Amino acid sequence: MHILKAIAFYLFVICTLYNSHFVQANQIEGFEEFLVTEGEWKKGVKPNVIKLSEGRVFFTWAESSYPNKVKGRIGYINSDKSITLGHAQSISDTYKLGGWNSPVSIRLMDDRIAIIWSNTYEVYLRVVTVALDDSWTLGPEQKIAIEQSSVPMPDATVLSDGRLLVTWTGFDEQIVGIEASIGVVQPNGVFIEQNQFQVNELSQSVQNAPRVTALDDTRAVFTWITNDPSADSQGSGIAARVAVFSPSGIVNFENELVVNQEQVRAQFYPNVVTLDEERLLFMWKGYKQSGSGYNQMYAAGRIATLTSANTLTFATEFKISDYFVQGSESVDVSTVSVNEVLVIWTQYSYPEKVGVKGKVIEFMQNNYIDESSVFPIEQAMQNNQNFHSITKLTDEFHLIVWESDGTGIKGRVFNIFPN
Repeated sequence: MHILKAIAFYLFVICTLYNSHFVQANQIEGFEEFLVTEGEWKKGVKPNVIKLSEGRVFFTWAESSYPNKVKGRIGYINSDKSITLGHAQSISDTYKLGGWNSPVSIRLMDDRIAIIWSNTYEVYLRVVTVALDDSWTLGPEQKIAIEQSSVPMPDATVLSDGRLLVTWTGFDEQIVGIEASIGVVQPNGVFIEQNQFQVNELSQSVQNAPRVTALDDTRAVFTWITNDPSADSQGSGIAARVAVFSPSGIVNFENELVVNQEQVRAQFYPNVVTLDEERLLFMWKGYKQSGSGYNQMYAAGRIATLTSANTLTFATEFKISDYFVQGSESVDVSTVSVNEVLVIWTQYSYPEKVGVKGKVIEFMQNNYIDESSVFPIEQAMQNNQNFHSITKLTDEFHLIVWESDGTGIKGRVFNIFPN
């Protein structure tokens, strides 16, 4: 009898451990959070962060009050995962950042940094060269797009041949659509445009909030919100399109595709990243109706496989978070491996305040999803932590930044332990 009880207890413990967070999903360790905008009397909003090299990152943000200039500084990751901050400098000259989303920072192939931002109607670009002693050289501030929609929301990517591809929400002949520009950044920081073109195929309805990711030296994938009824019966869905570029910048598109599988609820704020040479991960937010009749926003994702004909085949849609997701911006993601990602989003509930949450998701055979529990990104939760950004330091270490109301831009390094 004692033996049977011991066996039963042993099986219970094994099953419990197997289904626990520590066995099914990676363990996650967060280090001490730090203030990115330390020493700045303007607190800062709309952060972005990219990795420069081992132990060095580049932060950008917008000033929280007039003239709302774009600013940046280098950060040095210490052995204890704390931060040592370089001197903060202005990146924009005179133009107010009045757009919806954060400045976009992206490394060029020669390790220079292209920063793209928008004011109310225009899209700007400036290239930063960081010397060996970490001093800065700024190229000229350029307008890429003039008199666009009231919310350009630009994004950018770099093809493997070094060309810069920028996209934004444009306004042409009373139709809001997705515009893009491809070109080469000269040694002096001047962007020489090869081609400016429209991305969306369907133009009878509003299209906005584009994101883009490069696949190789000739191809990129765009995704955006489309209000075309063919994408969603409720009037808002997520579209995608593969673009193929010639060396001179001429673009050829495949057919526009619908990303979201769920088509009875509105979808917003997409994002897309590459997992490997053939697979991409799309993410977005959508509305659902709660039992009380109120609309709540959730976050979802879907893997797509690129075919030899430059079209996409989609796996089953899955939920990232089904609980009070804030709709201010896209879900951000960092790849842990080709089959594993760390995703973050803004979440709210009552009586809790708005906070940034995270989850590790692993993609397994037959589209099976294994995931960690949702965990908080910040240590000291403040209200209205809407905008965030993430960069991969190594497979194990990832740096997340977010805006904290009344405090400024905060950051924290996380360690994702392998299974």
